[in-house]
Amino acid sequence: VYYICPVLWKNICFICIIDILEVIALIFYDLRGFCHNLKDQFPSL
Repeated sequence: VYYICPVLWKNICFICIIDILEVIALIFYDLRGFCHNLKDQFPSL
């Protein structure tokens, strides 16, 4: 995880928004793939 410090607020670094969006996208992609795998194994779903 990459951190970006555009400004120092009490020495706290905020996680780059782009990295957060990438993580969320990966999670949704994995969940979507998992659902597709379930449908392949259980066509009735």
